[in-house]
Amino acid sequence: DAINGSSGRSFQTQEALPQEVLSRRFAYGFKLPLMAKDCRIAAGVLRDNFAGASLLPAAAALVQEAAAQESKDADYTRVVRLLERQTGSELGGAGD
Repeated sequence: DAINGSSGRSFQTQEALPQEVLSRRFAYGFKLPLMAKDCRIAAGVLRDNFAGASLLPAAAALVQEAAAQESKDADYTRVVRLLERQTGSELGGAGD
């Protein structure tokens, strides 16, 4: 509610996160390997043109790692599973 009630609000926080991640459905419809490919391309562009960039390359590395651990048919929302494994906790819905 705090994010969606402020300028941080986005489609991801309003729709994808509650409907796909918090529900544990993980079926938005965009494959994680395709997201990994897109992130790899974007990270390469940054590496070649903006060597000091650090946030996107770090995020791209997480997506690459998640894609390596999940099935080839995994939805991109399953990237959160990598973060859950790393932290030893699971995202839950309201009241959890």
